[in-house]
Amino acid sequence: MNSAFWEVAESVHHPGMGTENVAVMLYALVKMLRPSHVLAVGLGYSTLFLLQALADSCEEALRDYELMQGNTLNPARREVLHEIEADRKPKPGRLVAIDDFSDDGGRLKQLLKGISHLHLDGYMELHREKYDAGVLERLHGGFQLVWVDCGHQLEYIDLTNRVWPLLHNEGGVLGMHYTYVDVAADFSGRLERIVIPGPWLNEVRRRQLQAGLDARFELLSILEPHKFRQGSLTLLRKVDHGDQCRETSLAQENASLYGVSGPTLSDLNADDS
Repeated sequence: MNSAFWEVAESVHHPGMGTENVAVMLYALVKMLRPSHVLAVGLGYSTLFLLQALADSCEEALRDYELMQGNTLNPARREVLHEIEADRKPKPGRLVAIDDFSDDGGRLKQLLKGISHLHLDGYMELHREKYDAGVLERLHGGFQLVWVDCGHQLEYIDLTNRVWPLLHNEGGVLGMHYTYVDVAADFSGRLERIVIPGPWLNEVRRRQLQAGLDARFELLSILEPHKFRQGSLTLLRKVDHGDQCRETSLAQENASLYGVSGPTLSDLNADDS
């Protein structure tokens, strides 16, 4: 992400959208996952970072491929690579982008101008439609990453029901923006504004806890404590049977892998406050 990229990003940035930090996280996430198929519902500032990450990931994957073919030398890098994955000649990833731009006001024009300036057009397939207009049902599944940043909290369940089946069953990641909400809470007769998990997030947590060791997804929420609104991100990752939590104890796991029982983990549920 060079100076040219940041100049374009600044031109499409909207402070009220709250994605100035999330977008950088999405860039890193794409670089880590190296997805070939990404879906974004709701476009804007973060779209540039997703597209740039797809381009940079492809370049990096090509370098790794050349390394595995013996065309370049970098023993330390080669040592950490997965031989089967890195030995496949990579193809550019693609972002399927969905937004009807009903609140356009030049937003689409500015975004497309920036994408073109950065030569990222070839990585995006734009659908100018509402997510519930049938476009999601026309898509083929297998997305390794789905990013949702649109709609009201009341729409999050419907959005999840539509995009969850499109996620790759082996490690597909769903990212949802703005999953915590601010409410007025009564503290000894004094109202204070606090931030709590929204209804969608609370329900997802309940489903995970109810499934216990059989849960087929894992969850992580990250908050920006300096924000009341637009300051939260939740990631849901699908896990297959080989990736699920095992029932064997810590001592058994350590003994099997390393030949020793190892230390005991402290109580992570203990209240240390």
